[in-house]
Amino acid sequence: MMRFRDRVRRTVDQTLPTWVAYRKDLLRPMRLYGGPMNGQPGRQQLVRDILREIAFDEVVETGTYRGVTTTFLSDVSGLPVHSAETAERFFRYAQVRCADRPGIALHHGDSRGLLRRLAEREGDAALFCYLDAHWGEDVPRYEELLTIHQRWSRAVVIIDDFRVHDDPGYGHETYHGRPLDLDYLPELPGWQMFFPALSAAEEGGCKRGCLVLASAELAAAVEALPGVRPVPPREAAGAVSTPGQRAARAPEPASPRLP
Repeated sequence: MMRFRDRVRRTVDQTLPTWVAYRKDLLRPMRLYGGPMNGQPGRQQLVRDILREIAFDEVVETGTYRGVTTTFLSDVSGLPVHSAETAERFFRYAQVRCADRPGIALHHGDSRGLLRRLAEREGDAALFCYLDAHWGEDVPRYEELLTIHQRWSRAVVIIDDFRVHDDPGYGHETYHGRPLDLDYLPELPGWQMFFPALSAAEEGGCKRGCLVLASAELAAAVEALPGVRPVPPREAAGAVSTPGQRAARAPEPASPRLP
């Protein structure tokens, strides 16, 4: 149980003006969650492998938070990184943290808007996308995936905090009483789904689950990686439903999350 002093500190912290809050954060640059990607060595290696084996043109991250995973993606890929953050406090903190990284473009606003703007450009860039913008009551991942699927023929997407159905050791998020799982996905014809090959017992850090999605053109390259395994057929079959059913499950737009 949280101590009274800690509860008071958190309450005061959440009421600070943004210009005070992000400066306070800079004075205490905590290494939250043990490092990038929840401090999970297995997840980090999986991302390294994907970025090494597939020739992407750019990286998109949704949910910058304090920029820890953002800088990791920049360092590992050597590619332009676009990262979106709705909370002004975290956006301003990340601006300072990433100030010496010209390859990182931070966007203050909704991740769906960022993806739509990127989708309007010409060309057929190969996209690696790390979706982590699903705090609070708003879960933009459904619309994010629709945009990516409709626009990019060469894309690999990782969704953080995802339920790995056959490995309960991995944690996942729950919204409105429903887990972040396969039933939340829109129809993505031609795409393939993968879970991490590493079990939660073998993983370190926060042990959060993830789902890897690959477009038809890149699915074979992803499947060949040692760090993934196809989603078991029983689970994949259980996730199939009509577009109308999926639309009914799609989360309603809500206010952006607050720090």
